[in-house]
Amino acid sequence: MNELTKNQLIRQVLYDVCFATGYGFLISSVIGWFVPPAFVSFLMILLAASLFVIHTRIDENNQKKEMVMLFVVGTHFILFFSGLMKSTWQSEFVPVQDMVLLTVVLLAMIVFYGIFAYFRAKSNYKKVRGNQKHSAKWRITPKERAEMELDERNVLFSLGFEYEKEGEV
Repeated sequence: MNELTKNQLIRQVLYDVCFATGYGFLISSVIGWFVPPAFVSFLMILLAASLFVIHTRIDENNQKKEMVMLFVVGTHFILFFSGLMKSTWQSEFVPVQDMVLLTVVLLAMIVFYGIFAYFRAKSNYKKVRGNQKHSAKWRITPKERAEMELDERNVLFSLGFEYEKEGEV
């Protein structure tokens, strides 16, 4: 086994641990059996987020795995705030378990929307590629402009000027 496959194996085992603990704790907190302490969830957020960063730097092309990893990070985020809610909630009118369940449901909707917005923004950025200049085929040479002005069917609008340094195209 070379170093690359060992690294991949370690990352996969850590990812599986994050996945299993995240969804196991989420199910147990929704049912009401066990809500993990906020500190444990915070450590799992750090582990899952670091695995996500490593994944995006090394294996950028696997979008399905990236989405599942974001769901795992989001799950631990939900568990962190539900653990905080369980430890701090002190109301006689609404039981702690109901508030934990409400926190899980509301944060799950926010996490789903955030992941959806992330992938929409990522796909739009790939289409536009940021604030790049227009390609050279959009530019009109002075000769083409003079020919277009002579043609009566064309209407030309000048919206501004583009200034470039000498030697750049």
